Amino acid sequence: MLSEPERRVLVMQCFDHAVATCDTCRQDYKFSQLGVDVIRRRYYFCPLCRLDLVDLLRTHLLGCTAIAATLQERTERSRQLIKTSHELVLSSAILAAESEHLAQHVLDTMRRSRHVSPPSETGH
Repeated sequence: MLSEPERRVLVMQCFDHAVATCDTCRQDYKFSQLGVDVIRRRYYFCPLCRLDLVDLLRTHLLGCTAIAATLQERTERSRQLIKTSHELVLSSAILAAESEHLAQHVLDTMRRSRHVSPPSETGH
């Protein structure tokens, strides 16, 4: 029997093409065309001769170009997100440093203004 992740990948990525060829009948099958016998707990067999096709499905998972293309796309998207994340972290660090510098400048200015004596008033 297929694991849930294996089944999910076949349903989502391989719905539109053949996933197994029965060695006995020489028939190609899409995932949705495979036999399932819930009562006897038999899954994914040839609907004509009832040959178990689970091993062929697993082989398909390893070599399917649709799955490989999806994985490549997700890998590239992840790389881009990691790159964007690093850029945001760097920008954040720069802004934090600039903010700290500006805050220190304001504090220094305030301290200097307290130490400067006010202008003397003359009787004019």
